[in-house]
Amino acid sequence: MTALTANLGRKYQGEYRKSAFDVAANLEVFTGQCMCTSATGIVNSTSAAGDFCGFAVGHVDNRTNVLPGLGVARAVEVDLAIEGFVHLDVANGAAFTHDDVGLPVYTIDGNSFTTTATANSKVGVIVNCDDAVVSGGNTEQVLVYFNTALAHLLA
Repeated sequence: MTALTANLGRKYQGEYRKSAFDVAANLEVFTGQCMCTSATGIVNSTSAAGDFCGFAVGHVDNRTNVLPGLGVARAVEVDLAIEGFVHLDVANGAAFTHDDVGLPVYTIDGNSFTTTATANSKVGVIVNCDDAVVSGGNTEQVLVYFNTALAHLLA
């Protein structure tokens, strides 16, 4: 998978908490996109340099020459899901087993997730991988608990 270029409805389990964040300069944010902070502390598309700050629950276009923000940093906001349970397709080094519950999940880009920490930002932990175990693959959909306030402490 790669960064999103269109809206994607993420499948959440139960309720999630959300909060509004400023959008970085010249950036289009798609619904469902995994977001991280930039060096200036505002929401930017996911990169290894930033801390995970949530999943976009709305679409915002803050590109140059697009109203209302005209591409200016912090001119518009986007709501992000900051805590809850979400189903994600996660790449693992081997086929999933029940022992993978509790493994940390990291983001590679706005729509790619892995259990490999190297140069990636931590999103949360696997809390259920039953379907992935049955499927037998090493890239499968699992249930992930995420909490932006505690992401660095999870696992």
